[in-house]
Amino acid sequence: LFFNFGFEGTRQTSTINGRNLKLPSASLAQLDASELTDIDDKEFCKQLDENNKCNRNNQVEVISQDCYCTHVVDAEANQSIELVISATGPNPMSLGNFLFAHPVHLHGHYFHVVDIQFGEYDDNGKLTTGNSDLNCGGDTLCVKPRWKPGNDYSARNEVTGKINPKAPLKDTLLIPAGGYAVVYFKTDNPGWWFLHCHIEVHQLEGMGVIINEGGFKTPPPGGMYKCGNFSLIPNDFNAAIAVTASPIPEPTVTTVTTTTTRTETYTTTVQPTGTNSGGGGRRGCFPPDAVVRTRNGPLLMKDVEIGMEVLAVSSNHELVYSPVILMLDVDDIKLANYTIIEPSGNHKLTLTPNHLVHASKTNDISSSVPIFASQVKKGDKIFVAESPDVIEAVEVVSTSSKVIKGAYAPLTREGTVVVNDVVASCYAVVNDHQFAHATFGPLRYFYDTFHTSLHSKQKQGIAWYPSMLHSLGKVFLDDSNYKPKKVEDLIKSSD
Repeated sequence: LFFNFGFEGTRQTSTINGRNLKLPSASLAQLDASELTDIDDKEFCKQLDENNKCNRNNQVEVISQDCYCTHVVDAEANQSIELVISATGPNPMSLGNFLFAHPVHLHGHYFHVVDIQFGEYDDNGKLTTGNSDLNCGGDTLCVKPRWKPGNDYSARNEVTGKINPKAPLKDTLLIPAGGYAVVYFKTDNPGWWFLHCHIEVHQLEGMGVIINEGGFKTPPPGGMYKCGNFSLIPNDFNAAIAVTASPIPEPTVTTVTTTTTRTETYTTTVQPTGTNSGGGGRRGCFPPDAVVRTRNGPLLMKDVEIGMEVLAVSSNHELVYSPVILMLDVDDIKLANYTIIEPSGNHKLTLTPNHLVHASKTNDISSSVPIFASQVKKGDKIFVAESPDVIEAVEVVSTSSKVIKGAYAPLTREGTVVVNDVVASCYAVVNDHQFAHATFGPLRYFYDTFHTSLHSKQKQGIAWYPSMLHSLGKVFLDDSNYKPKKVEDLIKSSD
């Protein structure tokens, strides 16, 4: 593959092989998705030569598909690719087109640098003549660079398809003005990778190219919004990204299932060493990218503040906007174990295993009983807010576990909260929602009387009030009122 970084036309615009890169109107990775019609073939670059040269000699330089286009070059998978990157021009004695050196960066790969060749310079380091090893494919434009006869690097050095393991390994390389570099990389990382000049103004003008490695294509994730069929304000957009984006792989988590003699199955997540416990300990939270609904639209959990009104469920099982009177827990550093509950449809609730969620065997929310997330099973019914005034039952199709960084636990006046459109309790650790709600009565009284929270601004960690209640509960409550026992305790009791 040959890529020449230069300046073309009377305006000397930044190009690679005579083209200004135009970013595509939709994701290139979705090109073979049958329903995708957002990318028109006319967006992609045509073959350029001296007879098809963008009308660059015109002072106006009308932008056309010939030169301002989505520049994609295919690379076969699992091959050793020779990449020749130059900063030269069609006439080595005409210096106006290649007076710049370019720091060139390749995404997705490191490459081995096997050769760098320079032009000729005077005693002050000024370029006097460009290197003549390459043929630019024309007399006025460098649109199709290639080796001149007899100058092929790989042939003359007998290294075709080979990589010298002693060659320097880089992902960014300064290409000398008037010269070129020969690098090798292996196409072992399928994807759409950006190769560009790292001088910002050059990149913005279009000095970049997209390498399609291995013909990589993938359909969009399920439920993802598509171009042209939605309109989002910034908050809605951020919330949509949080819900639909594929999660970053996290450390492996082991899940152990133990059945007691009462035929109740408890699932306890065994945490990686050094992480914050979600199956044990005092924390009952949601991850930072969970989404709540406010009167102004969706909002990420990490952005929730005391005093905001978020969608919740009243004691009469009606959807209401309820003020956040306390952040029970705020921790954006430590890792926590989470249970992921996936019902039918596009909803998914992620919360710590000892957090309460409304579940039922029927479609009636009034018959639901808040249980620990770790106790929710396939076939159970949970409840979603399909709109700000409609609650519907949906069946759980799967549950899983995951380690996620960060934990947030808002407390609303109603003691409930709708997260990712799923109805959940604000409480955890204690297995009785009504009892837990009653213990926070003094906070609600204070808020109703003075219209402010005992905590005007939440600091990192568990708030003092729930921490105090937890300490009192350990003294006055039986263990049966707390979260499901740990695996080792269940084993002991079965003996």
